[in-house]
Amino acid sequence: MKAISISVPLPHLLPTLLLSCFAAACAPMASSQDRPPVVTQAQARPAPAPLNAFIGTHDYDMLFSRPAVARALAKLSPDGTLQQRLDDLFGVKEAIGSTGTCLTLSGFRPHMGDVTGAFMLVCNDGNALHVALREDSKIDVYSPYADYANLPREIRQWVEGQNRANGPALSTKPANVTLHP
Repeated sequence: MKAISISVPLPHLLPTLLLSCFAAACAPMASSQDRPPVVTQAQARPAPAPLNAFIGTHDYDMLFSRPAVARALAKLSPDGTLQQRLDDLFGVKEAIGSTGTCLTLSGFRPHMGDVTGAFMLVCNDGNALHVALREDSKIDVYSPYADYANLPREIRQWVEGQNRANGPALSTKPANVTLHP
Protein backbone atom coordinates (compact mmCIF):
# COMPACT_ATOMS: atom_id res chain seq x y z
CA MET A 1 0.00 0.00 0.00
CA LYS A 2 1.31 3.41 -0.92
CA ALA A 3 1.07 6.33 1.54
CA ILE A 4 -0.24 9.62 0.26
CA SER A 5 0.89 12.85 1.79
CA ILE A 6 -0.64 16.22 1.24
CA SER A 7 1.39 19.24 2.00
CA VAL A 8 -0.32 22.49 2.75
CA PRO A 9 1.78 25.50 3.38
CA LEU A 10 1.76 26.44 7.08
CA PRO A 11 0.79 30.08 6.53
CA HIS A 12 -2.58 28.96 5.10
CA LEU A 13 -3.33 26.66 8.06
CA LEU A 14 -2.06 28.95 10.79
CA PRO A 15 -5.20 31.17 11.14
CA THR A 16 -7.46 28.09 11.21
CA LEU A 17 -5.29 26.32 13.77
CA LEU A 18 -5.01 29.39 15.98
CA LEU A 19 -8.74 30.06 15.84
CA SER A 20 -9.51 26.42 16.70
CA CYS A 21 -7.06 26.38 19.59
CA PHE A 22 -8.32 29.72 20.88
CA ALA A 23 -11.97 28.59 20.75
CA ALA A 24 -11.16 25.35 22.55
CA ALA A 25 -9.15 27.14 25.25
CA CYS A 26 -11.72 29.86 25.84
CA ALA A 27 -14.78 27.62 25.84
CA PRO A 28 -15.76 26.41 29.29
CA MET A 29 -15.24 22.76 29.97
CA ALA A 30 -18.48 20.80 30.03
CA SER A 31 -18.95 19.18 33.38
CA SER A 32 -21.41 16.52 34.41
CA GLN A 33 -23.49 19.29 36.00
CA ASP A 34 -23.85 21.05 32.63
CA ARG A 35 -25.22 18.00 30.88
CA PRO A 36 -28.95 17.27 31.00
CA PRO A 37 -29.70 14.45 33.41
CA VAL A 38 -30.23 11.01 31.97
CA VAL A 39 -33.83 9.98 32.56
CA THR A 40 -34.61 6.30 32.54
CA GLN A 41 -37.95 5.00 31.30
CA ALA A 42 -39.02 4.18 34.86
CA GLN A 43 -38.26 7.74 35.98
CA ALA A 44 -40.17 9.24 33.05
CA ARG A 45 -43.46 7.60 34.08
CA PRO A 46 -45.76 9.69 36.26
CA ALA A 47 -45.93 8.63 39.87
CA PRO A 48 -48.93 6.39 40.53
CA ALA A 49 -51.77 7.72 42.61
CA PRO A 50 -51.31 6.70 46.24
CA LEU A 51 -54.24 4.27 46.23
CA ASN A 52 -53.38 2.52 42.95
CA ALA A 53 -51.17 0.10 44.87
CA PHE A 54 -54.34 -1.53 46.19
CA ILE A 55 -55.59 -2.57 42.73
CA GLY A 56 -55.68 -6.35 42.42
CA THR A 57 -55.31 -6.92 46.17
CA HIS A 58 -57.80 -7.85 48.88
CA ASP A 59 -56.38 -5.31 51.38
CA TYR A 60 -59.71 -3.71 52.28
CA ASP A 61 -58.76 -3.16 55.94
CA MET A 62 -55.49 -1.49 54.96
CA LEU A 63 -57.37 0.74 52.50
CA PHE A 64 -59.98 1.66 55.14
CA SER A 65 -57.18 2.63 57.53
CA ARG A 66 -55.76 5.22 55.13
CA PRO A 67 -56.41 8.66 56.71
CA ALA A 68 -58.37 10.12 53.77
CA VAL A 69 -60.56 7.02 53.45
CA ALA A 70 -61.15 6.82 57.22
CA ARG A 71 -62.16 10.52 57.27
CA ALA A 72 -64.52 10.05 54.31
CA LEU A 73 -66.13 7.00 55.97
CA ALA A 74 -66.59 8.92 59.21
CA LYS A 75 -68.14 11.79 57.28
CA LEU A 76 -70.68 9.46 55.63
CA SER A 77 -71.51 7.77 58.93
CA PRO A 78 -70.39 9.70 62.02
CA ASP A 79 -71.76 7.02 64.38
CA GLY A 80 -69.60 4.27 62.81
CA THR A 81 -72.49 2.03 61.75
CA LEU A 82 -71.45 2.14 58.10
CA GLN A 83 -67.99 0.78 58.94
CA GLN A 84 -69.59 -2.05 60.96
CA ARG A 85 -71.92 -2.91 58.09
CA LEU A 86 -69.02 -2.87 55.62
CA ASP A 87 -66.99 -5.20 57.84
CA ASP A 88 -69.96 -7.58 57.91
CA LEU A 89 -70.93 -7.34 54.24
CA PHE A 90 -67.37 -7.51 52.93
CA GLY A 91 -66.93 -10.96 54.49
CA VAL A 92 -66.18 -12.34 51.02
CA LYS A 93 -64.15 -9.80 49.05
CA GLU A 94 -63.42 -9.50 45.37
CA ALA A 95 -60.05 -8.12 44.37
CA ILE A 96 -59.97 -4.33 44.40
CA GLY A 97 -60.52 -3.01 40.89
CA SER A 98 -60.59 0.38 39.25
CA THR A 99 -62.78 2.40 36.97
CA GLY A 100 -61.59 5.77 35.76
CA THR A 101 -59.99 7.46 38.76
CA CYS A 102 -61.86 5.40 41.37
CA LEU A 103 -61.16 2.11 43.09
CA THR A 104 -64.01 -0.41 43.17
CA LEU A 105 -64.66 -2.74 46.09
CA SER A 106 -67.26 -5.46 45.97
CA GLY A 107 -68.26 -8.29 48.26
CA PHE A 108 -70.97 -10.03 50.26
CA ARG A 109 -71.65 -11.86 53.49
CA PRO A 110 -70.26 -15.44 53.43
CA HIS A 111 -72.73 -17.99 52.01
CA MET A 112 -75.27 -15.23 51.41
CA GLY A 113 -74.23 -13.69 48.09
CA ASP A 114 -77.74 -14.04 46.73
CA VAL A 115 -79.32 -11.83 49.42
CA THR A 116 -76.49 -9.54 50.57
CA GLY A 117 -73.95 -7.40 48.80
CA ALA A 118 -71.77 -4.34 49.09
CA PHE A 119 -70.24 -2.11 46.46
CA MET A 120 -67.99 0.85 47.11
CA LEU A 121 -66.25 3.50 45.03
CA VAL A 122 -63.17 5.18 46.52
CA CYS A 123 -62.37 8.28 44.46
CA ASN A 124 -59.98 11.24 44.57
CA ASP A 125 -57.31 9.41 46.57
CA GLY A 126 -59.89 8.42 49.17
CA ASN A 127 -61.48 11.83 49.70
CA ALA A 128 -64.79 10.83 48.08
CA LEU A 129 -66.65 7.61 48.87
CA HIS A 130 -69.88 6.17 47.54
CA VAL A 131 -71.26 3.00 49.11
CA ALA A 132 -74.21 0.78 48.21
CA LEU A 133 -75.29 -2.01 50.57
CA ARG A 134 -77.96 -4.67 49.99
CA GLU A 135 -79.57 -6.83 52.61
CA ASP A 136 -82.48 -8.91 51.34
CA SER A 137 -84.43 -6.53 49.09
CA LYS A 138 -83.43 -3.31 50.87
CA ILE A 139 -80.58 -1.19 49.42
CA ASP A 140 -78.89 1.65 51.30
CA VAL A 141 -76.74 4.12 49.40
CA TYR A 142 -74.28 6.35 51.27
CA SER A 143 -72.91 9.23 49.25
CA PRO A 144 -72.21 12.95 49.54
CA TYR A 145 -74.82 13.40 46.78
CA ALA A 146 -78.42 13.86 47.89
CA ASP A 147 -79.94 13.24 44.45
CA TYR A 148 -80.00 9.69 43.08
CA ALA A 149 -79.55 10.87 39.48
CA ASN A 150 -76.24 12.55 40.47
CA LEU A 151 -74.73 9.39 41.96
CA PRO A 152 -71.79 7.94 40.04
CA ARG A 153 -72.97 5.71 37.20
CA GLU A 154 -71.17 2.71 38.69
CA ILE A 155 -73.24 2.92 41.89
CA ARG A 156 -76.49 3.25 39.92
CA GLN A 157 -75.51 0.32 37.69
CA TRP A 158 -74.76 -1.84 40.74
CA VAL A 159 -78.17 -0.93 42.23
CA GLU A 160 -79.81 -1.77 38.91
CA GLY A 161 -78.03 -5.14 38.85
CA GLN A 162 -79.26 -5.90 42.36
CA ASN A 163 -82.79 -4.85 41.35
CA ARG A 164 -83.08 -6.86 38.14
CA ALA A 165 -86.72 -7.70 38.89
CA ASN A 166 -87.60 -4.00 39.20
CA GLY A 167 -86.18 -3.03 35.79
CA PRO A 168 -83.61 -0.34 34.92
CA ALA A 169 -83.43 2.66 37.20
CA LEU A 170 -80.37 4.66 36.23
CA SER A 171 -81.98 8.06 36.67
CA THR A 172 -84.86 7.54 39.11
CA LYS A 173 -84.43 6.11 42.57
CA PRO A 174 -86.07 2.70 42.96
CA ALA A 175 -88.58 2.38 45.80
CA ASN A 176 -86.39 -0.09 47.75
CA VAL A 177 -83.40 2.28 47.84
CA THR A 178 -82.72 4.59 50.78
CA LEU A 179 -80.28 7.41 50.09
CA HIS A 180 -78.10 8.57 53.00
CA PRO A 181 -76.45 11.85 51.91
